[in-house]
Amino acid sequence: MRQVAWLLVMPENSTLRRKVAAHKSLFEKAFPMRGVAIRT
Repeated sequence: MRQVAWLLVMPENSTLRRKVAAHKSLFEKAFPMRGVAIRT
């Protein structure tokens, strides 16, 4: 079985957070796991 994963890492930045929030549904579908959940 072959597995492929994508990981998006962004800097802590309030402007970037607002842009991600504006496209929340897109980011949730493309990257369903966030934060600590990725490490486990």
